Amino acid sequence: MIDEKDLMVGDFVCYDKANGYITKVIDIQRYGVVEIGYEYTITAIRDKRDPLYSGYEEHFNVQILNPIDITDEVLEKNGFTVDGGYCFMQLDENSYLEYYFHEHRLRKWWHGTDEWQNHSDVKDITFQCHCHYVHELQNSFRLCKVKNEIEL
Repeated sequence: MIDEKDLMVGDFVCYDKANGYITKVIDIQRYGVVEIGYEYTITAIRDKRDPLYSGYEEHFNVQILNPIDITDEVLEKNGFTVDGGYCFMQLDENSYLEYYFHEHRLRKWWHGTDEWQNHSDVKDITFQCHCHYVHELQNSFRLCKVKNEIEL
């Protein structure tokens, strides 16, 4: 189950784990009163493989949603190169993203020459977080300004 505080508009989640149906969060609404507690629903479109697919936006209770695990295939579709327990993506001439499967750690690092330190070779970690699921990876991509849309 996913905590509603971890979701953002645009995140991919699974609403039927048995069949692997995936949906994209379009909107998150909160209903209820403070004393009783809030109930969260998301607005999304069903997976096209789902027999109940209608093409229209539908509402799902956050309690039925499940996270999607990060796999080699997901990372490769999004520009990473798999190298053993690591995956790498080069962002520009000096910036890289690295995902380490064993620790579920994503980090962005910069590698180049530092003009202030007599042109010495420098490797500096500029961002690091733990990502177990695709929606966490999406949020990390947004923070790193990598791209807006992830592919599944």
